[in-house]
Amino acid sequence: MNDKEIVRRLKSWDVRGLESLIDKNDTYVGMIIRRIILSTLSESDAEELVVNAFTMIWCNPKMLTEKNLLQV
Repeated sequence: MNDKEIVRRLKSWDVRGLESLIDKNDTYVGMIIRRIILSTLSESDAEELVVNAFTMIWCNPKMLTEKNLLQV
């Protein structure tokens, strides 16, 4: 699924959009978070932050565009 379709589905509260977003970006978002927190937090804390990032997107889909999808 491309970014445009993911955004469309998220804005329609279609869980398949969230699933695709997570499948496509989970590793990348996790890498960024782990680099930011370095060794100050545990791995479980890092995983929780990843979940929180995707939860924020799911709860606020109206602010999404294809262009800012990973800037949220």
